[in-house]
This record gives sequence, structure tokens and C-alpha cells, in this order.
Amino acid sequence: MIQLTAFTKIYRMGEIELRALDRIDLSIAEGELVAIMGPSGSGKSTMMTSWAAWTSPPTASTSSTGSTWAAHGQRVAAIRNTKIGFVFQSFT
Repeated sequence: MIQLTAFTKIYRMGEIELRALDRIDLSIAEGELVAIMGPSGSGKSTMMTSWAAWTSPPTASTSSTGSTWAAHGQRVAAIRNTKIGFVFQSFT
């Protein structure tokens, strides 16, 4: 199961704060297939790369298969390797 609660991703550039994602709640049940769709710039890739711990962790309660992203390194790499899969719309 994937559970995102108050999922927020903020980019800071000096004094400027850009909220790429602002308090997103999302639940995906085990075995459920989900398509994340939206216009360019709507935060789809930001959400997926943050959730998958490819980029810095978001400010949120985030979990996948009962594990939170509070742990990093080999533990997160093992979860990514065995529990997470993405299919991108194009691969070039």
C-alpha cells in the first residue's frame, strides 16, 4: 500500500519559496493500478521522484509497504528495488 499524507515539496531559491506540491493526500491499495495524469508542470514527476526517494524527501508522512522514508541509504534502495515500479509515457 502507498500512503501519502500532507505530501508537500518546496523548492527554495534564496528568499523565494516555490510549493511544487502542497499537502497532497493519496492512498493506493495493494494491487491497484493508478495513472497519474495532468498538464505539464502540474507536479506529476515531482511527486513520483520525491515519493520514490530519488530526490530529497518531502515534508510529509510518506509510506510504502509499511516503511517510512525516514530511513535512507541501503534500506530505501532495497525498497525501491523490490517494491516500486514506474512506467513512463516515453523513453528516449
